[in-house]
Amino acid sequence: MRARDLPSAVSLHRSLLHPPDAVFLNSLLNVHVSVGDARGAWALARSMPHPNVRTANTLLKLARTPGEAGGALGLLEELGLRPDAVTRNTLAHLYAGGGELGRALEMQSQNIRPTPLLLTTLASSHFSAGNLQPGLDAWNRALSLPGGCSLANHNRVLRSLLPNLSSPSRSRSAQRQSLKLLLSLHQVLKSHHAPDTRSYNTLLEALLLSTPSSAPPLLEIMRASRTAKPDRATWTILIKGAQSRAEAEGYWSEVVGGGQLDVVALNAYLESLVRLRAVASAVSVLRSPPSPSLRPDVISYSTVVVGLLRAAPRSPRAAPAARRLYGACRARGVEPDALFARLAVDACLSSAAEVGGREDWRDLVALAMRALGDCRPRLVREEGVESWARRRRLVLAAARRAGEKERSGEWEDAFLESRGWNAIDSSFSWGGKARGGGAKKEWEKEKEKDRMKRKDWDSFNSGFRLF
Repeated sequence: MRARDLPSAVSLHRSLLHPPDAVFLNSLLNVHVSVGDARGAWALARSMPHPNVRTANTLLKLARTPGEAGGALGLLEELGLRPDAVTRNTLAHLYAGGGELGRALEMQSQNIRPTPLLLTTLASSHFSAGNLQPGLDAWNRALSLPGGCSLANHNRVLRSLLPNLSSPSRSRSAQRQSLKLLLSLHQVLKSHHAPDTRSYNTLLEALLLSTPSSAPPLLEIMRASRTAKPDRATWTILIKGAQSRAEAEGYWSEVVGGGQLDVVALNAYLESLVRLRAVASAVSVLRSPPSPSLRPDVISYSTVVVGLLRAAPRSPRAAPAARRLYGACRARGVEPDALFARLAVDACLSSAAEVGGREDWRDLVALAMRALGDCRPRLVREEGVESWARRRRLVLAAARRAGEKERSGEWEDAFLESRGWNAIDSSFSWGGKARGGGAKKEWEKEKEKDRMKRKDWDSFNSGFRLF
């Protein structure tokens, strides 16, 4: 049922000469629910002269969580009706999808004939929670029922095992068992159906989490398959799991050349470049996307900005570049969210402690303060005003410490050591006069050159020499 069909159904309802019966009204109610018209569905249900259990079961379709099912259950209670098997199956499905396995099993135990969809949901919930044997028992029961062996159910169960492979809370032994079970269930799938693209994408994601070297052969199998050609999700998974910059760039070229560009693939590519320490390339891609229609979102900017901030201790240019990129993000109308602000502030604090009194600590502090100001309403709403104030105090304290290091000359000593200079060998001390070699003058030249580089000045292109 499509949304455009709803007016015709309502018009038919109003044109009836005789009062419609419960069957017609429940069918009309199902039309409202099918198009997502919750307000119209409830208005119709409240106006029905004799609603029944099917009315409540139809309204239950609107619920996405167990908490949203209260209205339909309240209607049953008002009418003095008892839930039937459909009601219990639907509730068990909602509980299992919400991770409330105990409540789901309680509902399922009250049913003589649980549906394949319910058993598939229970199996997926068990697998996601790491309960492999109960999940396997529920899945075997689903396979024994008519309609339980569908390809969609197989794919759903396979994907539910992926969290066990990536969760740091799982032991290595548990991860190996989950991978072994996933490979076994994939063979069961192949005995009933030809795997589709989603089936292979799940397997590809699992192999990249465990044995990345197995991914390229699987990709070749997909290329040769008639039912499972690589799609946008395939390339995104491969980009995320790339082990080198060249590998990530190769998969990205497949996305660009195949016309499968979207912001999800872009974010995966940026994340891989940052992870592989190619932050400069990530900045270049973000500033000049391969397609004018590709508009970076808040995830794109947060990935690269936070990557630059974390690289600040290694590169003096990273902090100013992060500050400029954050300004470009705001200028393009991209609103930073609370997660962006938290990541940026934490990265600024960590890097400010490492760069000490180096000049670019000011860029770190300025960016952190701006992020806190821009995201104050969101942070206060999610964490409370005290948490926001605590983050601000931490930033100001980091600024004071960095300023003290700069004034005390502690960073100057670290600057010399980074270039292999030593106060004893060069025969001078910072507190007195240089006694040979002009080391302090040489240090001042190096410091000025670093300052010019951070401002992106170049002695050749700008037509002047520093000294």
